[in-house]
Amino acid sequence: MNTSFLGAVHIKNGKYIKIGHDTNIGYKSWLAVITDYAGYVCKVREGAQGIYIGDNVKVTQRLKIYCAESVYIDDNVLIASEVFITDYNHGINAEMDYSTQSLVSSPVYIGKGVWIGEKVCILPGVKVGTKSIIAAGSIVTKDVPEYTMVAGNPAKVIKIWDHNYKKWVRKYNEKEKLSI
Repeated sequence: MNTSFLGAVHIKNGKYIKIGHDTNIGYKSWLAVITDYAGYVCKVREGAQGIYIGDNVKVTQRLKIYCAESVYIDDNVLIASEVFITDYNHGINAEMDYSTQSLVSSPVYIGKGVWIGEKVCILPGVKVGTKSIIAAGSIVTKDVPEYTMVAGNPAKVIKIWDHNYKKWVRKYNEKEKLSI
């Protein structure tokens, strides 16, 4: 299997976590599956995936994954330091205490060969396509198409992979002919 934990790694509810072959998880990382909260039974207890980390995934340090349903990280993903991934949030009824509201979850999927930069935040319901790159410090609130590079808060497409020229090229707004 050759999976390595490079220093102390915190695991909560490990029976809902699966890690593939030749994967390295850096020190001070947290892999936490929430099974219930404030009387709410999370979807993971009803048969949802939980956390899945594929083969040959490399995590430097201080990755934080919080899951109530499904966080799926496919094979050959590179994750830099201090990345935060979650598939849930608290309810947002302003007439109630937020800390006592049920969790609202939506699965997260990270495709094959993705590179996630330093201090990235990936929020519930996001799908990151194959071979995409998420620039350092980005907050990903929407899906990232395959073979794209995104950056910012919120993350937006800044480059796309040109399969003909085999390089990253700027994305252009066709209407204005300006780089965005």
